[in-house]
Amino acid sequence: IFFRDLCTVQMMQIYENSQEVTKANEGLAVDPYDATNENAMDPYELDATLRQGAHNNKLRKACVDLETKILEMHAGEYTDPIQYQLSCAHKKAIENLDALEASMKWSLTTTYDVQKLQRDCGLELSLQELCRADASPNYFDLIPLKKEMNALRKKVQKEEIIRPESAASGMGRTMAITCERLEEIETRVKAGQMDATEWCRILHPLPGKVKAWLSIVSPAEALHKTDHAMADKNQGVQQVKELQSKALQDGDMAVAEEASYAIIASVEQLMELVGDKFQVIASKEEEIGLFADMFSTAAESNKKTRALKQAFRSLSSRCETDLARVHDSIIAADAEDVEALKQWAAYSEENTKETRANEAAQTQLWQDMWRNRYTTLLPDIIAELRQKGRARYELTTNRITKSEQEELRKVEYGQFLEVVALHKRTLELTIDNAETSVLCLGLVEQIMHNISVKLRDWFDKCQQEMYSLRIMVHREHLGYFRETYLCIGDLLYKKEKKIEEIDRQLRLEHIQLEFCIETFDLSAKRHSEAKKELMKIREATAEEIEMLKGKVGQAMEDFLESEEALKIEGLDFMHPAEEFQYLVMNQREKINLYKAHFNKEEEVRIVAEREEIRRLVALTPVKNQWGSSPEAIPRPLEFAAE
Repeated sequence: IFFRDLCTVQMMQIYENSQEVTKANEGLAVDPYDATNENAMDPYELDATLRQGAHNNKLRKACVDLETKILEMHAGEYTDPIQYQLSCAHKKAIENLDALEASMKWSLTTTYDVQKLQRDCGLELSLQELCRADASPNYFDLIPLKKEMNALRKKVQKEEIIRPESAASGMGRTMAITCERLEEIETRVKAGQMDATEWCRILHPLPGKVKAWLSIVSPAEALHKTDHAMADKNQGVQQVKELQSKALQDGDMAVAEEASYAIIASVEQLMELVGDKFQVIASKEEEIGLFADMFSTAAESNKKTRALKQAFRSLSSRCETDLARVHDSIIAADAEDVEALKQWAAYSEENTKETRANEAAQTQLWQDMWRNRYTTLLPDIIAELRQKGRARYELTTNRITKSEQEELRKVEYGQFLEVVALHKRTLELTIDNAETSVLCLGLVEQIMHNISVKLRDWFDKCQQEMYSLRIMVHREHLGYFRETYLCIGDLLYKKEKKIEEIDRQLRLEHIQLEFCIETFDLSAKRHSEAKKELMKIREATAEEIEMLKGKVGQAMEDFLESEEALKIEGLDFMHPAEEFQYLVMNQREKINLYKAHFNKEEEVRIVAEREEIRRLVALTPVKNQWGSSPEAIPRPLEFAAE
């Protein structure tokens, strides 16, 4: 009973050792037939594994059963048949052990995986962070981007042919380089297992910006139609001025006045066209202002690319660290394998020697037992023989256990080498992909920088052009405002002088009317009608003056912005109001000179006439009441002098 219990316990230990591999293979709550589980085994592979395990268990059971039977034989009586059976059983046990060691295979059983490698080596990166060799590259977002940029490149190059001035921006060459960079990125992504989705998101604003750039008409072209209309108007104003000058020379004041009103109307239309120019410039500034954020967009993109590059560099560094640890683990595993093989060889040799010595000792004890079967030494010999049987059982069972453990160790070592080789390739692939990703992100950064710089340079150039155009339009506004102010001012001056003349005539007519009323003169009716007609003319002239003053006020209000801009620009100019005052002063001074010259001629004529009278008086003696002497006659001039 004791020997049977011992046999049962040892068999259970061997069975538990054999089940450790099966438990490790199955894992925790993992169904090997579950197709949704990524760790699920192929049905054929699982069947082969089960068949291999059944074969190993059969070999092990044969050895253990035979050893148990041998142990049971030692527990019974020792007879000649028992001796013969033991001898045959020993030979069979050796054959079974050799078959077990030669045929036991655990190659289909998973004893080592990546998770165990990560635990043993202390690896930082998980499988989810690494690139899989069977993973497909993701470049589907890159294809439409490249296609769109190629189409834009053709449009830009065509635009440069149509408008040679646009070639100065260098956008065509930049777009060609951009397409080459995108082609290079696509080639590198296809060669690896990279995802270009995030890179395409960084480049996503570029096609829209280039399209907007192509759709914008230059400010000079936008103002071309208005400039042509203003040129026609200016030509018409010059013709009216020539007509007015001829009318002034001919003394046709009605035609001259109508020409002044025509000039004012034309200049007002020109000022409206100037306002249209300001609106065009403002709309162009609004369109061009969409590109003011190009530097901020480029800076944000650079920030994203730098973050991604830093992440890939960090991943590459961690992969290199894991790769070094894996390399160290390979060296340690090779050393352990060599040491384990040496230990197994030594143990196998020692166990074989001990087993043979045990069998030789049992043979000698059988001989001693037959020689001393009638002596008192027989019980001691039987006890020693049974002890040798138990010792042999322990040697054999330990050999079976050690043999199975050694086979499992070899399988685990082989699987370790396979897992390590695969993981090394995965780490190296991840490092290559990380380095390629850093290079591709550098290309993305170059694309973003080149286009941003070109658009920003174009934006700065347009801003300078818009500023120059605005100053030019302000100067045009100054010229047309001056023309308007001087023309209206001249009309106002003449109309006010006309009002003064009408007032003078009204006073004269009023006096004449009073004289006629005093004497009941029939001419009173004529003076009354003349007075009424003068009042109508005065009212019409006053209305014209108010209308002209309103035009001047509106023109001055519209000119305030241009005046402020020209002062800020530092342009030195005389305000048309001051210039008009200066012209009025010159006109009044000229009129005064004319009046003085006319008065001077009258005085000269009077003096000459007086001299002539004196000469005649001196030549003609006259006798009169004052005497016969001419000197005694008083002269009119002397009376006048008195």
